[in-house]
Amino acid sequence: MMDLSKKEKLNLLLNQIGIPQELIDSEFQDAYLEKLALLKEEKVWQFHIHKSRPFTCEAIEVFNARLSDAFHHIAKVDVVINTDEKELDEHSLSSYWSFFINSVHDLFPAYKEYICNQSPTINGAQLTIYARNETEAQMMKRKIEPLFQEFVQKVV
Repeated sequence: MMDLSKKEKLNLLLNQIGIPQELIDSEFQDAYLEKLALLKEEKVWQFHIHKSRPFTCEAIEVFNARLSDAFHHIAKVDVVINTDEKELDEHSLSSYWSFFINSVHDLFPAYKEYICNQSPTINGAQLTIYARNETEAQMMKRKIEPLFQEFVQKVV
């Protein structure tokens, strides 16, 4: 029996989870499945995808949603993306920020609403959000910054 290439494995997965062909054509042509790690204790399947440049945020959202839907009865899924090109343009960074902040579930509702309703200032790779007071600023720095850094490391 012939083994599938990493690219063929990814294409099989994309078709299995119902990714639209136009999204495959525009976002996944140079991508491949590096590995699938099964984290037994956490009951997580961790998909490692490689691509030359970062995916659009919209592509990641669709991929994550379809992957979670397809495997929710078996395990939780996690996606780690490794790219050759690490830079995100300002539009992409802003899109990823919005996706990220809406996925954080353990923020106080008042903080989350305030943060979600503002557009961050972006200067190169620096993203700035504003706090209403010093206590709030410290909480954001302590809680949100490490989570966002981890999130970006998984998608770029």
